[in-house]
Amino acid sequence: MYPWLTYGGVEKGIAKSRFEARIDVESCSGCQDCVEQCPFGAIDMAKVAGHKKMKARVNPDKRYGCGVCAVNCITGSIKLHEVRPPEHATAQ
Repeated sequence: MYPWLTYGGVEKGIAKSRFEARIDVESCSGCQDCVEQCPFGAIDMAKVAGHKKMKARVNPDKRYGCGVCAVNCITGSIKLHEVRPPEHATAQ
């Protein structure tokens, strides 16, 4: 995976999973652990109206549904949601 991430072409070598990460901004502490852990660079921090702290935000074009962010989220603010049918995994 390293060459794709470093030199480009990840979209040609890795299929998106059946899941996508979604962030609950209310419970997000803004710790930035997910930003550091995401191998795809799909998460950044953004100002959210009504909150003093920056909150995590997922870029839908870069996410692949690997779940690294959800597993490492200490507040449990990131959850994976099924967005494609089970057949998606075998259709590739």
